[in-house]
Amino acid sequence: MSSFKFDGIISILYFSVKHIIIAEVTKPNQVRLLPQTTILISPLVRSMTIWYNVSDFSVRRGHRDAGKGLRVSGRVLTLPLSLFAMNPNQATLSVFVDESGNFRFPDSECRFYILTLLFHDQSLDISTEIQRLEKSDEEIGLQGHCFHAGPLIRREKNYSMLSRHLRGRILSRMMAFARRVDFRYHCLTVDKKFIDSKEQIVSSLKSSLLKFIQGDADVLKSANRVKIYYDCGQAPVTHMLHDVFEDGIGGLVEFATGVKPSRYRLFQLADLICTLHLIESKLNCGIRFSRSEQQFFGGPKKFRHNILRSIKTKEI
Repeated sequence: MSSFKFDGIISILYFSVKHIIIAEVTKPNQVRLLPQTTILISPLVRSMTIWYNVSDFSVRRGHRDAGKGLRVSGRVLTLPLSLFAMNPNQATLSVFVDESGNFRFPDSECRFYILTLLFHDQSLDISTEIQRLEKSDEEIGLQGHCFHAGPLIRREKNYSMLSRHLRGRILSRMMAFARRVDFRYHCLTVDKKFIDSKEQIVSSLKSSLLKFIQGDADVLKSANRVKIYYDCGQAPVTHMLHDVFEDGIGGLVEFATGVKPSRYRLFQLADLICTLHLIESKLNCGIRFSRSEQQFFGGPKKFRHNILRSIKTKEI
């Protein structure tokens, strides 16, 4: 055990309910652990600030998920040094990539091409939430279930014999999983109405992704290593991802091999987000719900309020 005395304003960086690190911010992507150790800030953490007077510390919560109302009495805070035993060289950011759309022209039934990137810090353990999701699947007779949003909504493939009520329960469980897990996502959208070739789709995706990585993607700037998970569903996307990430990040990037959606719940979550973003894109352009979408969601207003609003809190 070791004791640290603080003066002034400090921050608590929230990694999980069981791991809280006391530190002061020194750079946009680093903190100095009091008194001396330096580690990498997870790009997905949320922060709180402590205001204190001579008699006590009090935590003002900055986010509903950031901590559990922690309060510390006295001016000396005692923490086990094991909390600080983190190797920044092992910090890895997972990027799960899924796409919706095709490269056919003309194709009035598939106007949009969507590419979704889901970001998750591997230092954040989500095994408990995965087990909880799998247990809920078993309770309704879906052992080993691999979630696939499109067929679920349209009542196709493995969902063809399931009722609207049961399919709704499956979606509700996946949405609850999304709320509990700490991740962020970003979607790239190409409207094929304004282009006329596969090359233009790929070029548009590439330029948008490069801009995101080089400009606004703080989620990537703080990562020591980045691991890409893509099932190589479409060769042009595979080549584009290699070009963009290897040029933009260089030696920090690694591409997972043999990726299958059934092996990764976060990949299945990326599939859900991609499908929801596609539906939103169509609504924003005045395209009406399909018959299956109307039956499943109950209309655009319910879709936006009950489904989309929740997931968009994770968007960057």
